[in-house]
Amino acid sequence: MDPAFSRDEEFPQLNGKVYLDHAGSTLWAKRQMDAFATEMRTSIWANPHSRHAVSQETSHQVARVRNRILQFFNTNSSNYTVIFTSGATAAMKLTAETFNFGCPGGTFAHLREVHTSVLGMAEMARSRGAASICFEEDEIRNGQLLGPLALHGEGNLVAFPGQCNFSGRKYPLEWVKTFQDAGWKVFLDAAALVSTSPLDLTATQPDFVALSFYKIFGFPTGLGALLVLKRSEECLTKTYFGGGAVAVTVGESGFHILRSDFTQRMEDGTLPFLDIIALNHGFDALESLGGGIRAVSFRTFALAQYTALHLQQIHHSNGVPVVLVYGWTDERDCTIQGATVAFNLQNSEGGIVGFGAVENVAESFNLLLRTGCFCNTGACQKYLGLTAEDLMANFHAGHVCGDGRDLINGKPTGAVRISFGYMSTKSDADRFLTVIREIFSARNVIGDVAACSADVSGNASTDKYCLTHLFLYPVKSCPGTRVSEWPVGHEGFLYDRKCFIRNSAGTSITLKHNTQLRDIRPSVSLVTHHLTLVALGMAPLVIDLREGGQIDFSDSTTRHVPEVVDTRVCGRPVEAVDCGPHALQWLSDYLQDDMYTLMRYHGQPSASAPSFTSSAANSAPFLLLGSASLDCLVDAIPAPFTFTREELIQRMRPNLVVQTKVPFEEDRWSRFSIGQVEFKVLEKCSRCQMININGKNGQRSSEPLQSLIRLRGKEMCFGILLHQLNPIVHSDREDFELPVLRVGDILCISS
Repeated sequence: MDPAFSRDEEFPQLNGKVYLDHAGSTLWAKRQMDAFATEMRTSIWANPHSRHAVSQETSHQVARVRNRILQFFNTNSSNYTVIFTSGATAAMKLTAETFNFGCPGGTFAHLREVHTSVLGMAEMARSRGAASICFEEDEIRNGQLLGPLALHGEGNLVAFPGQCNFSGRKYPLEWVKTFQDAGWKVFLDAAALVSTSPLDLTATQPDFVALSFYKIFGFPTGLGALLVLKRSEECLTKTYFGGGAVAVTVGESGFHILRSDFTQRMEDGTLPFLDIIALNHGFDALESLGGGIRAVSFRTFALAQYTALHLQQIHHSNGVPVVLVYGWTDERDCTIQGATVAFNLQNSEGGIVGFGAVENVAESFNLLLRTGCFCNTGACQKYLGLTAEDLMANFHAGHVCGDGRDLINGKPTGAVRISFGYMSTKSDADRFLTVIREIFSARNVIGDVAACSADVSGNASTDKYCLTHLFLYPVKSCPGTRVSEWPVGHEGFLYDRKCFIRNSAGTSITLKHNTQLRDIRPSVSLVTHHLTLVALGMAPLVIDLREGGQIDFSDSTTRHVPEVVDTRVCGRPVEAVDCGPHALQWLSDYLQDDMYTLMRYHGQPSASAPSFTSSAANSAPFLLLGSASLDCLVDAIPAPFTFTREELIQRMRPNLVVQTKVPFEEDRWSRFSIGQVEFKVLEKCSRCQMININGKNGQRSSEPLQSLIRLRGKEMCFGILLHQLNPIVHSDREDFELPVLRVGDILCISS
């Protein structure tokens, strides 16, 4: 290890951040990238399929990298072949597509706690006529599995990970020989294992090994390998072939003969030869900065162990543990545990704190970690106590992989994961532990009023409050429109969050995705029912918001007939219609970095089945803030940050602001009325990183969210979410009028 190694110099991209997601992808070093850039400036490399001298030298260099990979795993080309793929997942797909399961069909078996990509192998095996078995670890330990496996004959493949990507638990590599002795071929998913641990392919010889290089040294991404044991090459038979994989092919007859060389036969098309050459510099950085993979294993495990043990020592004032750590035991060492800690947090009553709240708090303190199930539903089931029925119930409740639904009926859908890399330090662990102790431990959470002079422990200041601000947000994440009065419809304010913007991937975007949304100014006419978008340098875009179609106002002779589509807004399924090609062109021209569609929420509300979130609003039709709460937070924000009440209102995006005297007294309201409209409070509004984005210039900072966390604790609540009781159902009667809220109206608390 280089004694002169300075993390600030070698990893300047950290810039004050604590990176704890190395199991997802580790970081690249400056000297690694500088060396690669120098090689690209001073060397010429060419397509290995050509025949000139540079091409041939490129082929030789690729071959040298293959040998270096094998040396890294303590083996050589007489025992293993390196097949380059786009990553570990592609290696799994290639194996599942080409493995000879036999006729009428062999069997594919896998451990329950495997990556989703292994489950994809099982699906491929079933489609090719093979049977599929999912087994538990205990079935191997007690011998229940081996007897039945031996009866399956030939054409059988078993897959398990070297290390669980959820918990970091390392599985016994002795299983490889156990399965092979039972007549099975063994596929080892080594992606998580080799990111910080050595794998000796002389001591243990799986038939197939999958890995991704970015998990080891950060760059290049999109490059992995399938390592194939020489004697198992005959188990893989390809049908598809690409350039370089055939010796001869005749298009008219379909006649073809694949290359006799196994490597050439398995790799289709031109290899990413520059990325392959870049691997040399990754291995060099791992040696010079990390001290080699064995040193990395000891050091990263020590950091993970230190963190896990200290997490388990944090308790609430009533003795309830703050942290539930999954999979760790006191006797663990680096031979059975990797550099990963998975956990969930508990409140003082023993209830689970949603991982979304943990992630929001962490990010506000520049801690970057991973949340969810980490593409390993089997491990989620094991550690979170979820049954297959629970997974199906969660799906039917709207939860899908990767969304933000962290709790359903009080049970977690995932966990929090931190992981360390060769450049991680003890200070990273300590900064993380400090945030957990100070924010999530009940004894340390600063109360609602610790930074405010008012006392909220007594009764409310009054039972009547004046409405001071009204805001409408016609397009989600675009600036709001301040109004003096506005009608209330079934979905909250009429046309509030009626539209949202979707990118080419089908994802609704927010300021977190594109800060240019701050410069698109929407307005709505109650006379014409038209939405108008204006932006600097653009002609106004006008859209008809009424049901039944939108007119493309760029051409009065053209009418856009909308199609209702299923889409998602912040992970929540909604029905929406496309506002037309002119809107697409307008948004794409202005935002420039993608093709954007303006979507209008399509709702068919009924009196019998009202919905609290029947627009593109995240959680409820209305958000209300109290003026005293705003002033309390303004006072809590430290220098050099300065906010006015009006600036905080812009960040918090309320529909209603009322004049209050006591900070956060609105949190205790349950029902109230304003004019003709009666409201019910659903819950407090939990905040996220969105409020740290300056709506004027798009810049991000740590405030006001960090002060809100210190002021109110881990829930980060500010404001209350409402829906109106007895929602308005539209009528076609000529005398039908919607109720209207006005600035100056009085809010009356219901008894």
